[in-house]
Amino acid sequence: FLTNTNYEPNGKKIGKSVQTVVTKSDNAIVLKSETFNIKEDTVLYSVDVKMTCKNGKWYVDMSNMLDPTMLSQYKDMQVVVDADEMEIPEKPTV
Repeated sequence: FLTNTNYEPNGKKIGKSVQTVVTKSDNAIVLKSETFNIKEDTVLYSVDVKMTCKNGKWYVDMSNMLDPTMLSQYKDMQVVVDADEMEIPEKPTV
């Protein structure tokens, strides 16, 4: 698993996300990504993210990356979200 913690400039923890491998095969993995409320240590949002490797590039399924609770603030507006795949090179270079 991988844990990311977000901090304010003064060092106070303000957020945490944890990614855990759910399944894996030769060319694909599914990660569970959970975002936590730091004060209560409760899960605010959880999503499974599929990543597939094709021809030396990783593709991340972006279709469910947005937190539905965040989208609720746009309930009275027309919002279009177009999601496909994000491409990540197998061996990125700078």
